[in-house]
Amino acid sequence: KFGSVLRSNQFKNAIVGAASNTATYIIAVINNQLFRWNNRHYYWDSRYYRGMGSGSHMCRMPIDSTDSQLGNVYFEDGTSRPREIVWSCSYYEYCCGYECCSRGSSSFWGIGLGYVIVCILFFIHLLL
Repeated sequence: KFGSVLRSNQFKNAIVGAASNTATYIIAVINNQLFRWNNRHYYWDSRYYRGMGSGSHMCRMPIDSTDSQLGNVYFEDGTSRPREIVWSCSYYEYCCGYECCSRGSSSFWGIGLGYVIVCILFFIHLLL
């Protein structure tokens, strides 16, 4: 399931996996450098976020300083840490853990069915 603890751990391991032998992970990249996981772009801060354009929205996950993995990530200067991870989801998705989850078609059909029922009741009312 997207957004689960297992997927969250996979995400974190993908980021810090190469440096997993040390207690502190140094990200030797420019702050605005994006990274990819599961075919999605992620950014180390909303200041560097470059959205997907219209039809998308920004998701963000704060980085807890007590997190055993991401709480030990530092920028190249060795003193500053990223405060959040930011990414985009499409308009038909919602933020779900470190990913995007589909809103599904069930909500669409529920709204559509409700609309049809209201229209039928309206026309019945007009006929009476």
